[in-house]
Amino acid sequence: MRLARMTLQRVGGAVVGCRIYAIQGTALARSERLPPANQPVVQVRLTRYHSPTDAYNAVALAARAGTAPQQANFGGTTGVCFQTAFYPKDKGQDWSCVYNHGSTMVRVDTVVVSPALNAIQLTRKLTLP
Repeated sequence: MRLARMTLQRVGGAVVGCRIYAIQGTALARSERLPPANQPVVQVRLTRYHSPTDAYNAVALAARAGTAPQQANFGGTTGVCFQTAFYPKDKGQDWSCVYNHGSTMVRVDTVVVSPALNAIQLTRKLTLP
């Protein structure tokens, strides 16, 4: 997928995620049927909880809201990838991965509909302080 730009999401000055968008207005964008300019192709969200247990429980709840859950390893941390509705046109077939890093839940939503491995590989590339 051809990527063009990224926006950081902030709350109170702290980065809580980012959104990455596909290229627009080119022959490649049309031939690859990329999402429109207002639809991120990848979204990373960091949510802080009071404890690692609370973050772990949030991971379980997020996965339960999706379909076709698959356990995955993210650098020594076990998480879950599942299908969800991220890009409405994909009708609930997009893949998301979620895990906890201490008391922070990390969620990566993608417009990838198949296979889940691409979402897993992307999530494994994230490094948190």
